[in-house]
Amino acid sequence: MYKNKRGVALLQVLMITVLIGGLAAMVLRAVLSRTTTSRQTRHTVASQLAIQTCMAEVNAIWALKTPEQYETDLTGCAKMIDTWSGNSSITDCDGNTPSNTAQWYCRVTPYTDGTEYCVTATIQQKDPAESSASPCKITYTVKDGLDL
Repeated sequence: MYKNKRGVALLQVLMITVLIGGLAAMVLRAVLSRTTTSRQTRHTVASQLAIQTCMAEVNAIWALKTPEQYETDLTGCAKMIDTWSGNSSITDCDGNTPSNTAQWYCRVTPYTDGTEYCVTATIQQKDPAESSASPCKITYTVKDGLDL
């Protein structure tokens, strides 16, 4: 048996402290893991919602065009911004007048918190190796640096 009772008591207190500290660390790790997962899920959902909203806007723009305008705009896959509509208020994600007519900028508010996100739709030529009836593809990008 142990002869020093104070040493035994101190050892018991240290063992209990280590046990409680270990349990607290495990609980903290589980909570942080859930928080990280929920943030990633929120980011994914908000990005997809913003992109789908921009897709609907782009589809509405294409639907308003006459067949001749549609064919002209798709020649060379180089036109997204409509000069025929007379809309001079089109701006990019930073509020500047865009110089690239192959891009369209959508401002989307996916949630009711009022935060606005900017999605860029870019039309470009497809790779000739891709087999498809359409020679063009549209890529949607959510602006970097946004805390979704």
